[in-house]
Amino acid sequence: MTLDFSRQLLNIKGEKQPSTIGELLADVLVTENSTNAVKLYGWAIKLTNNEPLELDKADRKTLEDMIQNNGRMVVLLKAQLLEVFEVKEEKVPATKDKKAKVVADEVK
Repeated sequence: MTLDFSRQLLNIKGEKQPSTIGELLADVLVTENSTNAVKLYGWAIKLTNNEPLELDKADRKTLEDMIQNNGRMVVLLKAQLLEVFEVKEEKVPATKDKKAKVVADEVK
């Protein structure tokens, strides 16, 4: 799954701020005390360069949980980071079974 955190941080009025949410997430990742230091460091480098992250389901959950449970991150940033995950969930394509049912219903 590809997650793109390159959008500008918006303040409470919706005005763009100088940093991207990915750059700010990178700052948080490099200050974590984790056994996955190499992985987090690699993600931080990509985020600092505004590159999307390619994550499998386990890494996606790890990152989402890390954001959700981080007590040092302000709500303004946390909410905008979590929106990236929500957008991805909405764009998940239907399975073949669902497509087949839709086609079958249209034929009726």
